[in-house]
Formats: sequence, C-alpha cells, structure tokens
Amino acid sequence: MNPIAQKYGAPRLPGINVIPQEIAEKKKMRAAITTAVLVVLIAVAVVIVGFVLAFIARVAIEADRDSAVEDELAAVAERDGKAQIYYDVLEREQEEFTLAQIGFGEIDYAQLTASIQGTASGETRFEEIHLEGPSALGVVDTTSDGSVFGGSIGTVSFIAHAESLEAANALIASLEAVPGIANVRGVTEAVGSDGADSYWRLEGEGVLTDLLLTGRLIPTDGLTAVDSALAPIIGPTVEPSPTPVPSASEEG
Repeated sequence: MNPIAQKYGAPRLPGINVIPQEIAEKKKMRAAITTAVLVVLIAVAVVIVGFVLAFIARVAIEADRDSAVEDELAAVAERDGKAQIYYDVLEREQEEFTLAQIGFGEIDYAQLTASIQGTASGETRFEEIHLEGPSALGVVDTTSDGSVFGGSIGTVSFIAHAESLEAANALIASLEAVPGIANVRGVTEAVGSDGADSYWRLEGEGVLTDLLLTGRLIPTDGLTAVDSALAPIIGPTVEPSPTPVPSASEEG
C-alpha cells in the first residue's frame, strides 16, 4: 500500500498472488531438496571425520603395539645376553671345586720319600716304603687302629733293617720327627739273619697328616670361597723355626 494512502486511512487494495501453483510447489520442493542435501552432506562429513579419527587412533595403537614388541624383544635379547654370565660363573665354580678337590689330595711324594729315606743312618736302611695318601676321591681310612693312634689323611708303612734294637728305636724316633708323619710305631720287630750277619728287622707304620698337602691347586680369592672352607682342614703352612744363634755374651 502507498504510505500516504495508509496515512489517511485509505482502504487496502486487495492482494492477488499471480505466481502459478506449480512454480510455488517447485520452489518448496527445491528448498526441501536443498535442505536434505545439506543434511546428507553433514552426515557424510560426520562419518568421514569419525573414520579419520578411528584411523588415526588405530595407527596410534599399532604404533604403541610395535613399540611394545620392540621393547620386549630388546629386553629378551638383554636377558639372553646376560644368561651367558650365569653359565660362565657356573663353569668357574665347577672348576674351582674340582681344583680344590684335586688339591686336597695332592702330596709331594718325591720330597716325602726323600725325607723318609733321609732318616736312615749308617746302622739302618729301608727295604720297603709304602705310602698311601689321599686322592680327589677322598682321604684314606686310617681309623682301623681305633682311637689310640687316631686318623689322618693317609698312611705310611715300611720295612727296615737295623744293626740293633737301639738303632731301630732311633729310626722310629727320626721318622716321628719328619713333618707330616705322626704316630710312628713298630708293628713287628724280630732278629733276622742274612748269611753270617744278624740284623734287627723292623716293620712299622705311621699316619700322614695334612701338613703334607701342597694346597697349590686350591684357588684363592675365587667365586666359591672354597679356600676358606678348606682352611681349617688343611691348616696353616708350618715353617721351620730358625736355629737361635748365641750372642757374644753367651759365648763368653
């Protein structure tokens, strides 16, 4: 309506819609289609965004899984690398115990025999010397004589000729003084004859003590501390005491 006519109260002119019904329906349909397309596009966009987010999450999970697998493989490899240390230590312990076992049965028989033969004098001589010492399997059973003479790591037996009973007793005393030999006694003593000469025949026995063990194969400062375990059994090395030299005042 004209504003001036509206100001003076002129009656409103009748309105007539000249747009055909078909065009109006098409416009409504177009608007509905546009709205539907927008809704579909929005839904598709939401689906795409969800798919992208799911894909990203899946990639992140797979990356974490691969990282965890790599960490596990590294830990297993580190563990397997340290396993050799265990086997090395086990082998070292076995070797130390083996050496200790052998060392506990080792005696310098050559030196011991020479020491025994050195006890003979001009009046005595040895016919037989038999030594039975320990081995890696253990010590010799020397307890057959009961608790009178006691037991030790081995035995020594001998047959000797002496010119007299006094010489035979002196030989027993000399054997008793040898380091590592103890409880020497005559088992059988009798007068014998060798053609025109008579002699005193002596059969004797004794025991070997742990002072004779060399101990050179027992490992020291090892993994097993087997040296400390065997120390009370082997005992300290006994060194001979030096002969005292008289002073000038004593000589005067």
